[in-house]
Amino acid sequence: MLIQELDNAPPESQHSMEGLCKLFDGAAKQAKTSRRDSKDELFSLAELDWFSRNSYNLALRVCSDWNPQETLRLVSACLKVMALLPDSDEY
Repeated sequence: MLIQELDNAPPESQHSMEGLCKLFDGAAKQAKTSRRDSKDELFSLAELDWFSRNSYNLALRVCSDWNPQETLRLVSACLKVMALLPDSDEY
């Protein structure tokens, strides 16, 4: 839904940028917290993969329109989630 909002918003829309960054930042933080406590894993490997791929692809999509700080937040969220994934041959 936020990505649809982004498509319809002007390129400089701070609300859309901030909302997407918060979404991916929050997912990365929650995934890390849930992985630390192995009995309460909130994210499956498929979901972690989805968040890492989508934050990366979104960063590529908006890098020419957004401020570099917001693009970096998306890439950072991607890297945080990727760090939680096992080696690719394990899943």
